[in-house]
Amino acid sequence: MAILVPAAPAACPVCREDVAWRYVRFGRTFVCPSCLARLTVRGAYRRTIAFAAIMIAFLLAYAAGLRGWWLLVVGYVAVIPVQTVVLLITLRLFSAQFEPTGDVRDILYDTNGHSIVETTAAADLAQPTPAHVRLGQLFMDINQPPTVEGYALQAGIVAMTIGLVWMLSVLLLRSISPDFDARRSGPTGFPVSVTIGRASLVFTNGSDVRWRCRAELGSERLFGAFSLEAGTTTPIAFTVFDPPGGLDDARIRRAAQDRIRLVCDEPSGISHSANLR
Repeated sequence: MAILVPAAPAACPVCREDVAWRYVRFGRTFVCPSCLARLTVRGAYRRTIAFAAIMIAFLLAYAAGLRGWWLLVVGYVAVIPVQTVVLLITLRLFSAQFEPTGDVRDILYDTNGHSIVETTAAADLAQPTPAHVRLGQLFMDINQPPTVEGYALQAGIVAMTIGLVWMLSVLLLRSISPDFDARRSGPTGFPVSVTIGRASLVFTNGSDVRWRCRAELGSERLFGAFSLEAGTTTPIAFTVFDPPGGLDDARIRRAAQDRIRLVCDEPSGISHSANLR
């Protein structure tokens, strides 16, 4: 794939001259126009882009409210367009890193006939990439040699990894222990709390007026309407959100753990609303 968009300049590791992006190819080798060394985009750079795109695609799908198989399908499909966007942004902000392929073609002599082998350190001519790369080694290779851009990429990867691990950990803990993260509270001015039980949602109306409420659960938008008396705690059975009775309690509970969209109206006409997560 040829790069035809504005991008930060990147230098050839052999002759140290900038390589115009019209010569660069992702996924295969290309030739430096200054010294004719055969180069490739650094493997760690490509893998970092791919890794970041995967995490961003699945985090976006999760943030959009998708769960289960839909989360996997949409996340997988979104990887390619997200990777393209991440690549274009990264190229605009940070310089890519090239490495010699070690191929003898085009690298023995420069355009003036001088031997590159005689004028360039052997370490710059060939840096063979191992077939199997450990994650720790991949993480360190992103910032070799150390640069501000490399540190920024490492920090971004750490932040996204922590976010993804936390998201998966919450999903796992919720599946193992239904009581984990089971309590939600309304914002300031909306004195409501809800506890997600095994077969019901237990709402507490902390105000001094009666409410008529509507609630939607999860991305499936399971709908239920009910009343909450002033200053009382009221259990609302899961069957309220599934009149046909086609859903099991575990599925309704997962929807409630994901999101509870609650709207409550006072007799005076004042309305309160909140997303309880």
